[in-house]
Amino acid sequence: MSGKRTPEDYVFLETLGQGSYSTVFRALERNNSTKNYAVKVCSKRHIIQEKKVKYVTIEKDLLNKLGSGGHPGIVRLFCTFHDAENLYFVLEYVSGGELLGLVRKHGPLPEIWYKHLFAQLVDTVDYMHSHGVIHRDLKPENVLLSHEGRVVITDFGAACSITTAGRDRSASFVGTAEYVAPELLLYSQCGLSSDIWALGCILYQLTQGVPPFRGENELQTFEQIVHLDYKWRVPTIQQVITLVRNILVLDPLLRPTTKQLKQDPWLSTVNWGNKSTLWKGIWELSDKSKNGHTNIQERPVTTVSAIRPVKKKPAQTRSTGAIVEWRQKLGLNSVPSPPSSTGNASFSSNVQPMQPEIVRQKPQQGRPQGPSPTPPSSTTTRSNSNPRILKRDLIRALEIPYNSSQGTLSFDSYSTVDDSAITDFATQSKSDILERSSICFMTLDAKGNLSCQDQHRKVKHMISISDPALSMYDFEFDEDTRTGFLILEKYKTKLWFLSAAPPNSSWHNDVRALNSHKSWVDSFFMARNLASTTENRRPKSAPSASSQSIPRNTPQVAAPKVKPRPKTNANSMSNMMVSSSRYEVLHALSSSGRKGTDASSGASAAFRSLKKK
Repeated sequence: MSGKRTPEDYVFLETLGQGSYSTVFRALERNNSTKNYAVKVCSKRHIIQEKKVKYVTIEKDLLNKLGSGGHPGIVRLFCTFHDAENLYFVLEYVSGGELLGLVRKHGPLPEIWYKHLFAQLVDTVDYMHSHGVIHRDLKPENVLLSHEGRVVITDFGAACSITTAGRDRSASFVGTAEYVAPELLLYSQCGLSSDIWALGCILYQLTQGVPPFRGENELQTFEQIVHLDYKWRVPTIQQVITLVRNILVLDPLLRPTTKQLKQDPWLSTVNWGNKSTLWKGIWELSDKSKNGHTNIQERPVTTVSAIRPVKKKPAQTRSTGAIVEWRQKLGLNSVPSPPSSTGNASFSSNVQPMQPEIVRQKPQQGRPQGPSPTPPSSTTTRSNSNPRILKRDLIRALEIPYNSSQGTLSFDSYSTVDDSAITDFATQSKSDILERSSICFMTLDAKGNLSCQDQHRKVKHMISISDPALSMYDFEFDEDTRTGFLILEKYKTKLWFLSAAPPNSSWHNDVRALNSHKSWVDSFFMARNLASTTENRRPKSAPSASSQSIPRNTPQVAAPKVKPRPKTNANSMSNMMVSSSRYEVLHALSSSGRKGTDASSGASAAFRSLKKK
């Protein structure tokens, strides 16, 4: 390709794929109708709205960097250009469809196929890593198959270089729930080994037909990942099982590198130096014809004006920066043991497990600060009537009672609440909510009891943080900027709108703030974890003789001390979660398998993050 390109140089055909800010079309050059291209059209307006300008630039730079080596496993970028509305990436057209489509069509693949495909993936990722590039979103959807059936890795929109990975970690991570590495969920960390984790998930899927980790929703999927909860459904050779187990470990330092993967016994028959053999397509390995992909019917688009990328979120891709934050707040600091393995990898010795980084925040100014409470003993539980205080600080609170006859949410009462109702109310009535709110000293103790004390020193119990009837909603709540609302709802009882108190608020001199440098959300999760630990330490009664013969696959859950509510999955984690004002992540949880028209839908999802409309 030579000279400056414009959209008029191409005839755009059918849509190949769609993302949050881009659409990929198959296209032909007007003066060369025999050459197919995949043209990624990125809406400038959507790029700016979603703050993706930096990542579009990174994608272009990394594709140019990787393309200079001419590796067959990397999608080629031929050129880029732009007009007033869009950016255009002219990419290699890969005609065989996604690797995911192959797995969906055939189910578990034969070993001759999945071994060859995996070897090509390892060789490609080894090439990327040798050039300092981390893909960060490896999955079967981002692995294309050529006409001959060889792999081509695409979609570098989430990629980064090793030099920027440390500076660019928590806020910018994107990925897909089923392939997200545990260090990202637990520690906000991502590196070369995160791509290795994804390779392990893909190898498992090629042999089993499904990913190793797949819950009913993202939350359950994350729980399975951090507990290495996966099973082998289809009989598989032991060498593959051992390799997957060596890859799917929690500590990224214990995973093999791409160089070590090439030395794995199962891949010992691969001639890594013979590229012509290594990079044959799977359709060329046997007498099977090219029957693993379908031909796409052309639907020519005669005018360029028809190209208008639709802003459509991908079905499974999520912003994992938010996931990292609320997974940390769930208290996932313990590292469970991996599934038992029949073999130990040579690369796993003499490496210390990764430890979470603890960041201590400086106290805020302008609040009377009392002495810090003594941390709880790890072996004893306080039994006195005055449990220690986790946090106490001034806050504005508005209480709205439940009334079953009330049609909509108002300042007088409510009967039904959901994301939309709370978002509308908080957006339209923000000033009135603040004006009607009362300033009080809100206190949270180690047992999870939340109470408030008004100006007349009257103390009123609000709710227990571990109450299964509790739901929490985050409407752009930011204690540092004193904006937004933290909303608590006790199922069919009360609704509280909490907001940060003004900086000049005064109070009685005999009541002092405690741990004002800690956020309320952090403190809520600390209380929840303490309550959970205390509950687990209580002696369990022995099962009756009649129940011993019945195997149980799920832990017993204490009956809630509230009125019966719609049942939730016994395998699900506690309801409480936070996404730091990231609507996209938790919106999927609220819409997947949790139906309801009243407050039960909010109570089951527990901590939702709302976005101003």
